[in-house]
Amino acid sequence: MKKDIFVEYLKKRGQSEEEIKNALEVVQNFEDFLNVLGYDIDNINEIIVKNYLKKLVDTSKDDLFRIISLARYGYITGNDILYIAMLVQLDGSEVMDNLYHKLENLSGKEAVKIIFTDIHLPTTGTSNTVRAQLMQTIIERLKEMTTEEFRKELLSDCLRDLPDELYKHDKELYMQAGNIENYLDLKQKEFIEEMYDLRKNNKLFFGQKITDEVIVFLEASPEITRGKLSGNKLRIVKIPFRTDEWLKEKNPDKKRYYVCHCPWARESLLSENHIPKVSEEFCHCSAGFVKKPFEQIFGRKLKANIIRSALKGDEFCEFEIELL
Repeated sequence: MKKDIFVEYLKKRGQSEEEIKNALEVVQNFEDFLNVLGYDIDNINEIIVKNYLKKLVDTSKDDLFRIISLARYGYITGNDILYIAMLVQLDGSEVMDNLYHKLENLSGKEAVKIIFTDIHLPTTGTSNTVRAQLMQTIIERLKEMTTEEFRKELLSDCLRDLPDELYKHDKELYMQAGNIENYLDLKQKEFIEEMYDLRKNNKLFFGQKITDEVIVFLEASPEITRGKLSGNKLRIVKIPFRTDEWLKEKNPDKKRYYVCHCPWARESLLSENHIPKVSEEFCHCSAGFVKKPFEQIFGRKLKANIIRSALKGDEFCEFEIELL
């Protein structure tokens, strides 16, 4: 374990002595698991990490603190395999809980009891394959009991925890720009500059590596980096979840897999996982994510529509936001 680097990082993050002690214990427990198998923490692969997560789930030790501690260790030590694996677990881990509570607020406890019959809310370490299976079960039950309009309302505000503070810069940038077209130009410029900086410093963009090929692709894809405004409607294509792999992949199913960002749906796109594909209706949640910055900019709720999505069989995920 690279203890000194990790401790210094945690101190800079304002962690208490007790928290640092517990985080070190988390990493040590992971190392103990690896040592039994003949591995060390700097020589691991995705399968080993998944097996460890399964062990944590089976022993009810996949708590949020443990997963975050391993993610932080991977991040500060440059252990991308560990960091990305934990980041994938943390990404959207709050979605099912938020869906449960939002459904309860909209329809009452009795409806939630029916929809969630025999379903336990997944813990932080639950595999994304299991998450996808659970989500498809929930969506199918909702289809049996609710209207399409209700389901869109349920999902379209996004089920992620997205505090308003996250979009402070967007609001400031819009005020600086003066209008939406100028704002989109500035966002595009910032985004491309960020990609160059990440590539130069060999850093990840939300878990994905930025290569020269990725930058060339993004510079030729204004529908991703900027969006296209037509009247009061803005269409935005999401950057693929793993752009470098997507560019190299020839298999259509795998390409859709590399496009999809959603940990509650992505694994259902792989036939090798032998699970039902999650309904494309769930993409209303992603539409909600995409429109969130513009809701903060304009200070009101906006409508967003699914134009294309990996779950619909498309090569990209594209959303249309109604700005007025």
